[in-house]
Amino acid sequence: MARDPRKWNRRDALIFSPLFILPILFIVLDCSGLLFPVVGKQASLVNGITHDLGITVPASLHVEHAARLATRDPAYFYACSIDPADIPAFVALLKAASYYDESASQSDKRFSMEKTPAWYDPGSAPDVSTIKFDIPAKGDLSASGYWFFLSPSAHKVWVYWFST
Repeated sequence: MARDPRKWNRRDALIFSPLFILPILFIVLDCSGLLFPVVGKQASLVNGITHDLGITVPASLHVEHAARLATRDPAYFYACSIDPADIPAFVALLKAASYYDESASQSDKRFSMEKTPAWYDPGSAPDVSTIKFDIPAKGDLSASGYWFFLSPSAHKVWVYWFST
């Protein structure tokens, strides 16, 4: 007896099952180039800096906005407010941290910061100074780094974390 083409069989059901579609959807979205909000934005930044650079973030640093750029080489953007009195001590900690690259500048084009959230605009603040870190690959982990843009008069810190 011939199969009725109007009825689904098990193979058809597998192709359209959530167990098959969800991983594909995750891969497509993870490499989409879209910006997604970060869940647990304060913990994400603080834990990352503590783990990668081995420094303590000032208690007055508060993450206002955070976004993740979903690409093969992901990036995170953070906009933070900070007590201006804590900025000199934070800068001293950053400059004393391992992987600090004093010669790095904003013209470094090993990665792209072309797609940024609308709220991420360190160039709009006065007296912005830049501190950059390159963290070499360790074992299975890829190389990554940070760019900190600090503006004492605007009470702001913008952080860009990237992975290559």
